[in-house]
Amino acid sequence: MPAFTHTYGRWAVKGSFNKWFADSIDDQGLPSWIAAAVVNFDYPATPVTFPSFSVTWLGRRAEQVSQGEFVESSGGTRYKGQRWREVIEVRCWETRDGNPSWEQRLEQMADMVTRLLQGTKSVAVNDLYAGTASPSATGAILRVVGIEETAAPHDPNLSVEQRRFIVVATWVERWT
Repeated sequence: MPAFTHTYGRWAVKGSFNKWFADSIDDQGLPSWIAAAVVNFDYPATPVTFPSFSVTWLGRRAEQVSQGEFVESSGGTRYKGQRWREVIEVRCWETRDGNPSWEQRLEQMADMVTRLLQGTKSVAVNDLYAGTASPSATGAILRVVGIEETAAPHDPNLSVEQRRFIVVATWVERWT
């Protein structure tokens, strides 16, 4: 029996966005006070390293694309599918401990996130089921359709400060 694979599944979408975010935060140039961009995934209660970023997938909702759920016809194959609307949380983390510049640093990190997400309207989805070392492109994309900065929940550790962004993105899941 062959191994399960789903080229256009959520695992591929999440992994592709997470890798893109971590690579892109680093690639756009870091302030001199950040040695390397640390990105934590799926909400660390308190990040291990400051400064850092986190990406957490909060949930999704299915949206019907078309009557009969047909989304694409390619090479004689008709694909059924549905559009997913994802809610992703991105946070910037910094500590007050021994850090008189924490506000300025947190603002710079928030600017990095805002510039990155507003400057990128789509992220290529790779086939992570085929392997994570060098996955191939699927031709699918995750579209960033909105970003909103919202108040972060109060952290019980008074020395931890954060900025919180809610990102809305859509993608189309396909199957034959």
